[in-house]
Amino acid sequence: MFTKIIKITVALLCLSALTVPSSVRSAAGDIQPFASASECPDANGDGHGDVTDNVDFGKFPDTQLYHDLWNEKAGCHYDHEHGDNPALADSYFGKAGQLWGGQSISYPFYTSPMENTHKHSGHKYYVRTPGFNPFPPCGTENVSDNNPSGIGNNCIIAARVILHTIAGTMDTLARYHSGYIEAYICKYPGYTSCGTIKTGGWFDFGDLKAPHYSDRVVRPGGTVDFGGIVMDFAPDGPDLPAQSGEPYVFMIDYTPEKLAEYRAHPPTAPKATMDQWSSNDFDCEPRPANDPCHNQYTHMLVQVGDSWNLLDKANPNNIIWICRGEPNCEYNGSLTGLNELWFKVLQTWQPSGNGFVTLTGWSDRWGNPRFDNVCKSVSVDCVPFVLDHAPVGTAAVRNDPGCECFVVEHDIYFNGKTSGWIKFSSQAHESHPTSTPPPSSPTNTPSSPDIFVSTDVNPANLAIGAAALVSVNLNNVPTEGYQSAEFTCTYNAGLVEKSNVVATSLFGADSAVVIHDSQPGSFIVAIAGANGNKATTSGTAFTFSLKGLQAGQAPIQCAARVSKGDNIPLPLPASNANLTVLGTEPSPTMPPHDSPTPTPGDGGHEHPTATEPPLGSPTPLPPTDGALTGQILASKPVTVTLYDANNVVVQSLTANPDGTFMLLAPAGAYTLTVTADGFLGYQGAVTLTAGNTIVKPAINLPAGDIDGNNVIDQFDALTIGMSYTSSTPSAADLNNDGVIDFLDLELLAENYRKTGPLVWE
Repeated sequence: MFTKIIKITVALLCLSALTVPSSVRSAAGDIQPFASASECPDANGDGHGDVTDNVDFGKFPDTQLYHDLWNEKAGCHYDHEHGDNPALADSYFGKAGQLWGGQSISYPFYTSPMENTHKHSGHKYYVRTPGFNPFPPCGTENVSDNNPSGIGNNCIIAARVILHTIAGTMDTLARYHSGYIEAYICKYPGYTSCGTIKTGGWFDFGDLKAPHYSDRVVRPGGTVDFGGIVMDFAPDGPDLPAQSGEPYVFMIDYTPEKLAEYRAHPPTAPKATMDQWSSNDFDCEPRPANDPCHNQYTHMLVQVGDSWNLLDKANPNNIIWICRGEPNCEYNGSLTGLNELWFKVLQTWQPSGNGFVTLTGWSDRWGNPRFDNVCKSVSVDCVPFVLDHAPVGTAAVRNDPGCECFVVEHDIYFNGKTSGWIKFSSQAHESHPTSTPPPSSPTNTPSSPDIFVSTDVNPANLAIGAAALVSVNLNNVPTEGYQSAEFTCTYNAGLVEKSNVVATSLFGADSAVVIHDSQPGSFIVAIAGANGNKATTSGTAFTFSLKGLQAGQAPIQCAARVSKGDNIPLPLPASNANLTVLGTEPSPTMPPHDSPTPTPGDGGHEHPTATEPPLGSPTPLPPTDGALTGQILASKPVTVTLYDANNVVVQSLTANPDGTFMLLAPAGAYTLTVTADGFLGYQGAVTLTAGNTIVKPAINLPAGDIDGNNVIDQFDALTIGMSYTSSTPSAADLNNDGVIDFLDLELLAENYRKTGPLVWE
């Protein structure tokens, strides 16, 4: 017999659970699940079982369509599921994904391209409505730690959340995860006037804790093999936990005894809720300085009752599978639930709203609303931010005051046993990883279609005093290419000594290069194609030498982020290498120092779109004055100055955030200058006539003149290298995001060798 179970279970400290069988689908022609069913075929060849039971089948790739575990139209099963059906909340929010093209799975603001390849199955929906897993009634649990009194909280009636997470260790080691939240909120008191809010982006789960909230676990970073997926992780930096209050909490930590206990018992209460994601956690109190919690307006907490792994607190990189691959293993990430939501809506977003806000706009990746008119389409820092009659104030809900827990089973059971259909992400149908686990002997990890950054060492074994050449390569470069890249490399400084870092011409001739030696055993190389050049083919990006100092095995790790020219960082999966230093005399043979020099491609960088400059105030000009208006686009504040024939400042102002300005001055001949910190300026002659307005054409200021000498050259790039990862000097932070890195180098390289000031005709 078939039974699809929805188990509403509880956290570790709770004492009971409620099990509710779901209704069997009865639509005409639907096929009921059966244990011997086959996996859904891939007739269209996109690497994913055909999602023929989705109304949008054929409109999007199968990897962009929601499905649960069973396809009732074709009578087949998938090897993963995506949580609750988002269509259950369509009556509140419309069709899922409509704000970014209509696909219900994936979005343009992902944290990594891997989200829709190796980690596609991590896209999970959480739906709660009055008719489906309802929240507690208004006025009962409409509180959170941010408002413990509960007075004045608006009430969340329904919600639909998509969060990209893999239940278990793989995603505890990754800091940033993407998601989107939609909620239907009713105003306190009375809860009769309601509206919606839609917002999302990146969530920073920087603070890893286990067991429960008691101990912080420091991520060591490095390479981890998840049985077919080899991934690189960055270590926790000095900003944690002081600049992150958004924990990933494991309710338990690994011991051999606990592993044996979990293997012996299915994931039911009181052991069901094993880990939880708390975006911008309620416990971020008091809030440290410098906005460490990022999203100030939206919080959520979701829980997982059957993670794939236990967390080894002593070594988070130690992968502890509970029962992966074993028959009837119930620890497969299918028990998930939404437990807490919190929103803050400000009247300043729409001052005329009279207690409500209606707007269609954008936020950055951290959920901060943007009112700069820069965003034109969905991207990492242009996330749809939509409110429709949303009540002003705080809205909150949690499942219950005891343990705030609620997880729903999305696996299918036959005769009390799990289907066995769900596979870990690296095994799943759509991935088919071709990389092999790292061999036991010290050698380089082979490249595969899933590896975008590889590191090669020649030779892999050397004597003390001898040198090896290390090549860092970009593989599987897309046809549109990469305009810039940042490589963060680590090595054992006690065993080897680094020297001779040399960039190739992969990013074109005369590319801008900076090298930042942050500390012994670590360095950063940033490369950006100059004047529109890109890396459009695979090849070696740079090389460096390592000299053996003492015997031992030295792992070499080079993680990378790239940009396609849109100034959006994309982390890439990478493989690493090992260098063995033998305790013998050096060999007289030195490794070759040749590096391939692929032919660069051409490309361009998207500029903000200019808007039509204002035509002036409707107020009549003074009879002796003329007006000058226009628009200057830059990521920094722009100063516009008018000089008379004696070089005396007549008028000076800072342009509006969208770059528009208007100057008023007596009729006459002037010199106009435009300047911004870190940018080449413009100047030009202008003659104002009484009562008339001159409209200048919109211009983009070229970024990169950091030292202000009217030339963008290697000395400006050197300043970026010397200031890498800091925020000063502010002139080097060309994209004005608060950190100096390869994205600033990308902007500089686009204008490499340009001189100024330019002439504003």
